[in-house]
Amino acid sequence: MYTTNAVRKEENTTSLEKHMHRLEEIPDLMCDACVVDKYNNLVFLSVWGRDTALQELYSRITLAKKDKEFGLEYLTFKIQGVRTRVYVGNVKELTKRSTRTYKQTKFGTLLHTWIFDKSCIKPDKANHTATVLLEGEIPIEEFAQYHWSVIKDICPLPLLDHWRSEITPLLIDHKMCEDLKTFFGQVGGVRLILDIPKLEESMGDLILRDRLTTYPTHHTGLQH
Repeated sequence: MYTTNAVRKEENTTSLEKHMHRLEEIPDLMCDACVVDKYNNLVFLSVWGRDTALQELYSRITLAKKDKEFGLEYLTFKIQGVRTRVYVGNVKELTKRSTRTYKQTKFGTLLHTWIFDKSCIKPDKANHTATVLLEGEIPIEEFAQYHWSVIKDICPLPLLDHWRSEITPLLIDHKMCEDLKTFFGQVGGVRLILDIPKLEESMGDLILRDRLTTYPTHHTGLQH
């Protein structure tokens, strides 16, 4: 999974004494982190509860389009007194992973499960997209600088490491890096959606202006 310490910290959490949000459609479930895209579609959800309640949640979001009465097309949370919906979106793009079982808590035996977009695990190289989960929200400029390997992984064009400082502004200017919204909790994220024709055109212009060169220059030196 393309993550930083955010998800690893979630996995290592042993204390449930934190601010959590109850899922109104299934009140036995509590959530401590949620990330959504610009349309409020679910990207990542960290949820705690008993096995039966978790199985109900996954069954209901899976059946969202087939069973209007039982299925869930959205999840409702009350944030600072205001009810807000998170939309399930395309359920075929979601997967789940149970992390640990916690026994003898004051809530009984609980499971900790993540529901998340599959692109967090495996990038869509055919469509040149990937999703990276982060510890909190960071400036998009920092993301592009420090997650260069992810950009190279989904880009079919050859990218030399010393081009990073030139390519990063292109991705930002052409909106190929999309900030994901931290709905609540300590996890944020960025979605990469590379427009290859646009990127190729812009790179060609930089090559003609000697901004992209075979070897590092004072224009394209690696940043540390």
